[in-house]
Formats: sequence, C-alpha cells, structure tokens
Amino acid sequence: VPGQIAFACNHRLRRALWMPGLVATKHCPGCAAFADRLRKAGKAKKHVNIAVMRKLASAIAAVLKTKTPYDHKLLFSP
Repeated sequence: VPGQIAFACNHRLRRALWMPGLVATKHCPGCAAFADRLRKAGKAKKHVNIAVMRKLASAIAAVLKTKTPYDHKLLFSP
C-alpha cells in the first residue's frame, strides 16, 4: 500500500519512530495539522501515526544529508 512504511523495513526503525510520531503529532504544529488533515480524510489513528513517522524519517534523512537544523515549516509547507 503506497504511503506506508514497508513491513520489510527495518523493524528497529519502525519501533524507534513510533513514540516520536505520537509526540510530534501533539507538540509540532506542522505534524498536528498534517495528522488532523489525515484524520478528517477518514484515516485510522494507526495509519495517521505511520504517515507522521514517514514524514519524520524523511526529515531525519534530509537533516543528515544537508547538515541543516530541523525546521517544521520546510517539512510541512502548505
């Protein structure tokens, strides 16, 4: 299914990003707006968290690649 973290993905990565995904949904304005949009579209809570985890994984990769600080405004631009 497109948009999910693959089952074949590193299980340690999925496990490590589960709680940060929940916390980011509560405390990061960009993540909260993204999660609200997905919930309003009818997505289940688990799928919403997986989508946030995926965004966080791409943000981590971008920060490591570009060596710039994390900015939620770049990740969740309108």
